Amino acid sequence: MFLVLLAGAVNSGPVNKFYFLQVDTANIPNAPALSRWTYWNLCSVNSNNRDDCGAVHPDFPLDPPSYRNFGTTTNIPHQFLGTSKYFYMTRFMFPFMLMALFFGVFSLFTGALALCSRIGGKLSGFFAFLALFFQTINVSLMT
Repeated sequence: MFLVLLAGAVNSGPVNKFYFLQVDTANIPNAPALSRWTYWNLCSVNSNNRDDCGAVHPDFPLDPPSYRNFGTTTNIPHQFLGTSKYFYMTRFMFPFMLMALFFGVFSLFTGALALCSRIGGKLSGFFAFLALFFQTINVSLMT
């Protein structure tokens, strides 16, 4: 979760090899030959097969025809035209990822209490379940 979340925000290895979508965009004007979407921005791919990302924007949407991505409708697949479905799906991924990460880390820390008491084990299990719940929503939106 940390590596996927940090991808695009940090432009150094090994994190700049992670992304959640890669697309051949060679025939789209104003687009690089190969584009990778992360939680933070749209990245082109350099000759070393690493992400070459620009400015960082949290909760970056997958919206190819808009000014945020390519700013054109030429050669964009028709599924992206005239709809905001993918825009909202990718915008909601980011908060669910943050909630899953928060509860996962909280579960890790309360897991130390599980060594001392039963209530610590129950708390840790509850927070792990919440992390799984929010991560499941995140992954469902991502696919």
